[in-house]
Amino acid sequence: RVATASDDGRVYIWSVETGQELVVLHEHLGPVWDVGFTEDGTQILSASSDCTVKICDSFSGERVFTLEGHDNMVNAASFSADGKYIASASSDNTVQLWDRNEQTCAVMFNYDDKVTKTLFLPDGQTLSSGLDDGKVYIRKLSD
Repeated sequence: RVATASDDGRVYIWSVETGQELVVLHEHLGPVWDVGFTEDGTQILSASSDCTVKICDSFSGERVFTLEGHDNMVNAASFSADGKYIASASSDNTVQLWDRNEQTCAVMFNYDDKVTKTLFLPDGQTLSSGLDDGKVYIRKLSD
């Protein structure tokens, strides 16, 4: 399966084999900028201009929970490889690292410009964040 984001606030999940639309998520009030699956593919996250990250069941489309805490649009988000954390990047110049089980922000990283992308590296302990000014920051995370 593959997911696509849309300007109308929807997320579409498609069959790679057939090209058919499988699930449509109607969760956001503004454009969706980023989507990503958990390692096992059972959940999907979406980052939106409505300042939220929504986590949904990728098969039923049912919302699991919403992460709120950014003061501006959320440009990107990703799951850690072990699924324990979610990172979200925002135009409020922050990356928030969320505890997935607690659904709370564990730590916030502040930057000097809009954060346009954030990704966990495969080791699960390193977070990369790209800023609008072209800089990329790499952070080693610890428990």
